[in-house]
Amino acid sequence: RRAPDLPLTSLRSRLALGLALAAALIGLAGGVLWSVTEAKKLRQGLEERQNRLAALAANGLDWPLWNLDAAAAGALLDTLMSDPEVVSVELTAVGLGARPQSRQRKDHDGGQRIERYFNIEHGRGEDRAVLGTAKLVFSTGPIEAELRTTQRFIVGLLSAVLATLVIGCYWWVNRLVRG
Repeated sequence: RRAPDLPLTSLRSRLALGLALAAALIGLAGGVLWSVTEAKKLRQGLEERQNRLAALAANGLDWPLWNLDAAAAGALLDTLMSDPEVVSVELTAVGLGARPQSRQRKDHDGGQRIERYFNIEHGRGEDRAVLGTAKLVFSTGPIEAELRTTQRFIVGLLSAVLATLVIGCYWWVNRLVRG
């Protein structure tokens, strides 16, 4: 009569564990690759939005500064603040007693802050004149929150797949050995 096998010394247990471990490693590698790719895509999208907003602000603020229209400049600053990634915007006009204007979000969501400085120019070619400078401050908080959501999805998906594989491997190996 043979002594009972220890849980991990039987052929069936080792096969099931090996298959589950291989599936877990493949799933983990895929999850990490997916997460890194998603993070790169989100950061690239943020950089593109920063460039577009800076160009929009530079082009939109030249006429209000040229005409010394503080109300129109303030309205454009309010419009820039409607973007959830913008934490603050500051505008400093060059010239006759111009006071700096700024807007700042009260409910900053954390994340890394990225500052973007640019000149506001009026005119074209040799007639171009610098009317002021601006600073846009962006937050990586929204993309970090989206990345955390994606990572939770990946972990949940991998857990479900791994549980299914472990149960399936155990059933399949058990059936093969008895078979």
